[in-house]
Amino acid sequence: MNSASINIYQGDDYAAIVSLTADGTSDPADLTGYTATAQIRADYADNAPVVVTTFDIQILGSDVYLSLTHDVTATLKGNYRWDLQMIAPDGTYTTPIYGKVTVLQEVTRP
Repeated sequence: MNSASINIYQGDDYAAIVSLTADGTSDPADLTGYTATAQIRADYADNAPVVVTTFDIQILGSDVYLSLTHDVTATLKGNYRWDLQMIAPDGTYTTPIYGKVTVLQEVTRP
C-alpha cells in the first residue's frame, strides 16, 4: 500500500492516473475484470461516516483514471482523506493507495 497526497484547486476539474503494478514487480498489473471505488471523507470512515464525494473512475489496462468535475470541487475546502479500493473478479478487496487531500480555495469565481 502506498501513500499519495492529492492537491485540488477549488472549482477546477481534477484528474489523476494511478498506475498499478503486479505484486513485487515493476510489471503492469492485469486489471481485467476489476472494478474500483475511491472516496473523499473528512477523516477515516469510522470517524467520518459521511462520504464527501466519490471519484469518477475508469480502468484502462493497468491504469486507474480518477476525476472530479469543477462542480464537485467547487463545494470542497480544507483537508480530507482519500483511498482507492480495487475489487478483484473473485470479490477480493485491496487498497493500493491512500492519502491526504488538500483543497486550496479559489480566488476567481465564474
